[in-house]
Amino acid sequence: MPAYSVFINGRNFLTELEGSLKRLGFYTTREVEADDYAGAEAAAIDSLRASSKLRDSVRNAQDDPPQLFI
Repeated sequence: MPAYSVFINGRNFLTELEGSLKRLGFYTTREVEADDYAGAEAAAIDSLRASSKLRDSVRNAQDDPPQLFI
C-alpha cells in the first residue's frame, strides 16, 4: 500500500488560550498509507479528528464550524 504525506490547514478553530477564546489556525502533516489519494485524504482527516487534544479544545458553535483544507 502506498504511503502519502498529507498537508492539512485548519482554520476558524475557536479555542481557549490564556484565559480567553480566540480563533486559531494551524498547519500539520499526517503520514498515512492508503490505496489512492482520496483514501489518504480520508485517513489523514480521520487521524486528526481522533486527536482528543484537538477535539476537546474546540468551542465552535454548529453554525460556525472549524474548517480543514488538504
